[in-house]
Amino acid sequence: MLPPSVGRGHRFPLQSAIDYVVGAITLSMHSMPRTWLPITLACALVAGCRSPARDRASSSEADRRVDSIFAERVAAGAPGCAVGVYRDGSPVLLKSFGVTDVESRQPLTAHSLFGLGSVAKQFTALATLTLADEGRLSLDDDVRRHLPELRDYGTPIRIRDLLQHTSGIRDYGVLADLSGRGVVTMPEFLSLIAGQQSLNFTPGTQHEYSHSDYLLLAEIVERVAGQPFGDYLERQILAPLGMTESRVHDGRSAVVPERAYGHVTTGDSLRMTFPLDRIPGGQNLYTSVTDLARWDHALDEASAGRLPLVARLFERPTLANGDTIPYAFGLRRDRYRGLPMFMRGGNDNGTRTEILRFPGQRLGVAVLCNRDDQAPGDLGMLVADAYIGDAMEPQQPAYKAPPTTSVPEGELARYVGYYRDRSADADIARFDAVDGTLVERLGDTVQTYSYRGSGTFTGDGSPEAWMIVFTDEGASAPVRAQFAFEGEPDGEPMFRMNESEIWRPTPAAVEEYAGRWFSEDLETIWKLRVVGRSLMLTRRGTQDLTLLPLRRDDFAVQIGGWNGMSARARFERDPRGSITHLAVSAKSPHEGVVRLLRFSRLP
Repeated sequence: MLPPSVGRGHRFPLQSAIDYVVGAITLSMHSMPRTWLPITLACALVAGCRSPARDRASSSEADRRVDSIFAERVAAGAPGCAVGVYRDGSPVLLKSFGVTDVESRQPLTAHSLFGLGSVAKQFTALATLTLADEGRLSLDDDVRRHLPELRDYGTPIRIRDLLQHTSGIRDYGVLADLSGRGVVTMPEFLSLIAGQQSLNFTPGTQHEYSHSDYLLLAEIVERVAGQPFGDYLERQILAPLGMTESRVHDGRSAVVPERAYGHVTTGDSLRMTFPLDRIPGGQNLYTSVTDLARWDHALDEASAGRLPLVARLFERPTLANGDTIPYAFGLRRDRYRGLPMFMRGGNDNGTRTEILRFPGQRLGVAVLCNRDDQAPGDLGMLVADAYIGDAMEPQQPAYKAPPTTSVPEGELARYVGYYRDRSADADIARFDAVDGTLVERLGDTVQTYSYRGSGTFTGDGSPEAWMIVFTDEGASAPVRAQFAFEGEPDGEPMFRMNESEIWRPTPAAVEEYAGRWFSEDLETIWKLRVVGRSLMLTRRGTQDLTLLPLRRDDFAVQIGGWNGMSARARFERDPRGSITHLAVSAKSPHEGVVRLLRFSRLP
């Protein structure tokens, strides 16, 4: 544990740190859970092994580089970021850039609390592992042992399936978007999940991210512990680690002091967000870069072979077929410039966060931002470059997209049309030319592209590294469209469709799908109606959406704009050719997935 005075750019005396830790041990031994005594004792041992003055001298140049990185990206008086750098389990830099919100203009500090988003999942995983270590639950328990209101799907969903995202449970955020209703409390969430009549896949057979999993874990922890999840996490997990500033935002109406409010960017404007969601487990944990120093210390101890319970967070589980998945317990494994690292990012209510840990170099980085147009993962890697770049593989030159240029006359006409890849189940992309600009249409949503020369375009508002490259080989072959990242192909190429391949339904053909469709899983009605030649979707309390016809009985719809959720609506027929059901599958930009959600036609 570190003294509470550790703040913005502050360095603390060695003896003060030791005195603080020893005092904390003496005061808390009687009330502290037995499981966590080794963490506190380890903190005392490590505190005596560091020399802040020596660290300061060796990292001053890296500190200046961090200042430069954030000064370029955070304007004065605007929301920004806090950054923490931790070496050998101790902080070497705690700094902040920007303000807590655009109304008060209070400066961010090293104690400002940011909503972590999905970064919170590793703490929920540790709470679950702690109860399992104490014998109060088993990771092989059927979740219905603790949540009997959930449906029996024939194959048990184990607690470990929730931890490693192999449950098959549908993502609640996608379900909420499909229903048109918000889900902001745990009872609303449990009612929604309990109402699902099927899963995305058989439990244990696949790894597929679902935000629902860790919310269910929070409810299990609450029921097993016999106290609110927020109380358990704060008192039994965070406090023994020394993370006394951190708060769980849930139904307890607890105050979150020094909150850094999230901000959503729209063009050049910023809008503060006030989170209504109070469901813990997968989000709604607020912490600071100061408190994350204590967490990095625990991870450092675990990487060194101590704290075996925390070390379990690094494990990569296997599927039933023996395949090892890339996801650990609330953490992800990856590599950066040749170095293994653990990482986790979060994105929630206008905040974006990232923590990185390089176990071989015993370096941790946390970047917490309170505006949604920052990229904390990229920033964190730049910070890591500053401190351990000499241990990394040579850095590749930054990719530079070709400059924008005017489109030659007649160029766009070569690329206009419908495109699809070679698979039978492919989505279809539609490109048009409007006032000398290439546009891609998906129902009501339009994406414009800027020309970069040689058949290459970049999406306006998207990173320049993402491109689409058209290749026209003349009449001998269809025009090819290839998405690329930093000049390298990304995904399967698409080919322009012949006119005979394009389904252009008449109003009479579209009328066959019109009517009211009811989902028992969502307790929601979708109303489909014909407007001109198009099929329109109406849901309660949301704007109407146009469905894009792909092929007979198969439509696409974009919910929430170009960067929102993509959905497929497929109509099922009986052997006589009559439509019986509507099956909807959808995926959000935040990885949530729902497969084959069924709707029945109402009279």
